[in-house]
Parts: sequence; C-alpha cells; structure tokens
Amino acid sequence: MPEKVCILPSSELTTVFGKIGRQASYIICEDLKPGKIVLGCMPALFSNVQEDVDFITQYPVITLEGHPMHYAAKLVKKYSQAVSAEIDIENLLKEAAIKVLDSSAEKLGPNGEKAVNFLAEYTAKVVEKLLCSRPGLEHSNF
Repeated sequence: MPEKVCILPSSELTTVFGKIGRQASYIICEDLKPGKIVLGCMPALFSNVQEDVDFITQYPVITLEGHPMHYAAKLVKKYSQAVSAEIDIENLLKEAAIKVLDSSAEKLGPNGEKAVNFLAEYTAKVVEKLLCSRPGLEHSNF
C-alpha cells in the first residue's frame, strides 16, 4: 500500500475551476488527510524541480483538472507516469448540481465555498481508496 498520495492541482488561471482545485488541495492536505498528501506543482514540474518529479514518480497521482484539456495529467504522463485518478472539476460539479456562476478566475461566486468543500471531500475519498489499495492496483480507475 502506498504511504502517501500526490495531488497535482491544475495551474489553470483563466477559469474558476483551477482556483477551486487549488483551494480544495490545501483543505485535503491540511485538514482531511494530513501527513498522507504531497502537493505537486505544475510550474515546478515544467522546470524539472526534483522534489516535484520525485512526488509523481514515488506516489500515486491524482490530478485536479481545471481545464478540459487535462493539462495536469498530460504533464504527469510526459514523465512516463500513470495517473491514478483524473478529476475533471467542471464535470464533477455539474454532476453534483453545484453551479459556480462566475467562470472567471477572479471570483468563486456564491457557491464557490460549497464547490471547494465538495471537491475536497470527493478527492479525500479517492485518496483513501488509493491508500488502502494493494501494490500494483494504485493506478486503477475510480
């Protein structure tokens, strides 16, 4: 079983979904799964910062995708690493009927906090499944 999980939030700056993903990742790391999460950073991976490269090569990776092109997952795959779970924030919130009215990156809108907390709780459940998985199964689809 893996001892930790890497969460890589999207660096998307043009929509609210990147902001929601980044805020949710802090809640997961600090409040929901302390000591069980390492936070990856897309700009650090672009720059080949060794610590972030180590995160995605040593631990199962969950990407929180703020853009429909899933750039975080593509970046992980560039390093020939499997992504354990790609969470498309916009689609997840649509399925949960949580409407974030302002799609710009500047405001979360009235449902923004609800969206952040929902994403954090959802992702924490995926983290738990990965932490309880047997070796070799940490890259399964959820």
